Amino acid sequence: MRTCKLSRRRDANAGFTLLELGIVLAVIGILSAILVPSFTGIVERARQTAAQQNCRLYAEQFAFYLFDEAGEGELGDYIFVSGNYAFCVENGAFREADYAAKDGKLLSEDGKPIEGSNKEAGVSLVTDLPDELTQDLVTVYEVYTEPELPDIPEAPSGIEESSGYKEAYQRCKTVMSTQKDKYLFQNRTVFVYGEFAFVLQEGELQPCGLETSEGGLLSPSKYGLSKLDIPASESEGGVVVYVTDESQEWITEMGID
Repeated sequence: MRTCKLSRRRDANAGFTLLELGIVLAVIGILSAILVPSFTGIVERARQTAAQQNCRLYAEQFAFYLFDEAGEGELGDYIFVSGNYAFCVENGAFREADYAAKDGKLLSEDGKPIEGSNKEAGVSLVTDLPDELTQDLVTVYEVYTEPELPDIPEAPSGIEESSGYKEAYQRCKTVMSTQKDKYLFQNRTVFVYGEFAFVLQEGELQPCGLETSEGGLLSPSKYGLSKLDIPASESEGGVVVYVTDESQEWITEMGID
């Protein structure tokens, strides 16, 4: 008796099974998870390299410009920006700078592009460049540091016993107390009445040794101070107030009068 064996042949026109399709999709997903990040990283490194090369070549031209203009080619005081990358020269080496950048501009702490000077970031956009250094690939910022201000001198010993001291102190304290919410007086704010000067430190008014003349300070700019224009009705009969340059800028911006 002959046994008949049935063989199952796959039709050439038949499609893939769900299992086969699932395996193929799984393999594609695994490969994508591996290759896409790698490809993205390669593209990003290529952009960084191109930006660094642009800045390096520009910095070499900029050094010649500095040498011609100022007699020196020091690049350490400048930041060069290309695309989303910022570079600087440190100890003779060209490296990525510690600044965030986007679209050819440095970014401030609030993420906005720095178009001019930014005291918090300590940089200023360089705009007065000759035609041969004006282009779209690289933007230049100058790094600057605020000069360190001298300490406000202490008051001479025994000043509290001087004639007129108590009245001057009381008038200055009244102005400080009544106007602090309006002007938001900060540390180093100085109040002057007559020959006496008082400085605000940690919320307390203390006598200080700043020189006065005719009810005002001598050389206030030396200590980073400028006179605050306050109405006569708020000055307690002649108290003159000096605030830091930073406070003055804020008061001006806020339009306080």
